[in-house]
Amino acid sequence: MCAKKLTREMRVTAAVDAVLNGGKTLDFNELHWNHRIPDEIRSCAWLETMMLCVNPLDELREWIGELENLKEPNLYTCKLQRLPESIGNLSNLQILDLTNSTLGQLPDSFRRLSKLKRLELSVCELTELPEWIGELRIWNHLNWA
Repeated sequence: MCAKKLTREMRVTAAVDAVLNGGKTLDFNELHWNHRIPDEIRSCAWLETMMLCVNPLDELREWIGELENLKEPNLYTCKLQRLPESIGNLSNLQILDLTNSTLGQLPDSFRRLSKLKRLELSVCELTELPEWIGELRIWNHLNWA
């Protein structure tokens, strides 16, 4: 019997349902999902990881800052042009991979990410790091080139 190939929409629905049922990881890796993150995720305070790699997402919703347990939103090779100010509310954020994004600057609220351990900014369109970047304790794990 042939296995039925899941469509992109079916994979998105399955990933969202997994989180709504208590899963701690939203996996949209390589879905080429160019829509916004579904609003249903907003209420999932237990979410710890968002795997959004290789998706043409150009923005994160402002409510991302409400996901208080989010530790790792992996945004490798997304088309993010900006991060919302609310990202500074992610008090448990530990790892942020923005490699290969079109991000032009980091929001000022970013300086409040006191638990951030690793920041990946390789191949970004950032032309300079903000002066306050030294306030973060990530110098051993900051990649910017």
